[in-house]
Amino acid sequence: MQQAMRMIPAEALPGSTRATGYGSGLFVEHDPVVGSIVSHSGGYPGFSAHMRWSVSTGIGVVAFENATQAKVSAAAIQAHDLVLADVRSAGGTAATRVPTTTVSPETRAAQGAVQGLLADWDDERAASICTPNVPMDLPWDRRRAAWATAVEAVGADLGATPVAEESSTPTHLRWWLPGERGRLRVEIRLAPLAAGLVQTLTVRAEPTPA
Repeated sequence: MQQAMRMIPAEALPGSTRATGYGSGLFVEHDPVVGSIVSHSGGYPGFSAHMRWSVSTGIGVVAFENATQAKVSAAAIQAHDLVLADVRSAGGTAATRVPTTTVSPETRAAQGAVQGLLADWDDERAASICTPNVPMDLPWDRRRAAWATAVEAVGADLGATPVAEESSTPTHLRWWLPGERGRLRVEIRLAPLAAGLVQTLTVRAEPTPA
């Protein structure tokens, strides 16, 4: 839904300064600094709304109005751009600018389980700490291979203490492990109705710039 499948001509979006496409139900704009910005509007006579978020930073805006055709999207776009202004001025380095919050004990437990999985993979153990959608999103064998490639790319120390952490909600945690040629980024989000189970799991290599 967040991948542009069809480009939208610039003349169809007067005033827009970003290249825009349409995915499976969502608009996707490209910002040269923060990357993809996803959005959508909707409503009924007398009510309308607009939502938009930056994929790379997790910063979003949701706006509602009790009016008809009042273009609430224009106000939402302006508000979102203002919130992202410091990210753009810093060249897109949003890692230290995403608001942090208290991480839940369940999320900490899941972090430990994922760390153990990184160091010693086991399909059954992976299934026990993740919701069923995780292997459906990417099968265990492909996920395991991708993880190994990311670890090798930066020479990650899987037993090290994270060098940085950030969290946007109690059930979300992103952390970085040091490596010889960069660092390894690991990110989890817990499922809202399945206590302690990981719903999304991402591992990415972040090589040191040459």
